[in-house]
Amino acid sequence: RSPTTSEDENCTPVLYNVSEFIPYNPTQEPIFPPELQLDPKYDNQYILFQSSRISWFRPVNLQQLYSLRDRHPGAKIVVGNTELGVEVKFKHCEYPVYINPLW
Repeated sequence: RSPTTSEDENCTPVLYNVSEFIPYNPTQEPIFPPELQLDPKYDNQYILFQSSRISWFRPVNLQQLYSLRDRHPGAKIVVGNTELGVEVKFKHCEYPVYINPLW
């Protein structure tokens, strides 16, 4: 057994091999690694994240948005996160339902 693998051979505590990194070149813009980009099909889907405390909806069209607003009139519409972060962290606001339109 290799020291970098666990009991399960499919798992490893090493996330990356530093020797595979390309040296930083300050004359070039760093790019987001293509391997970490989501498949576009996930970027265009209706999504619901839910826990015991909150629900986070991402509608993909106006009909879904209107339907969610009808079902959850007090929901917080989120486009960006700056004010939401301030409200939750500093103003101690609690919103049980968030709606984040795709567009």
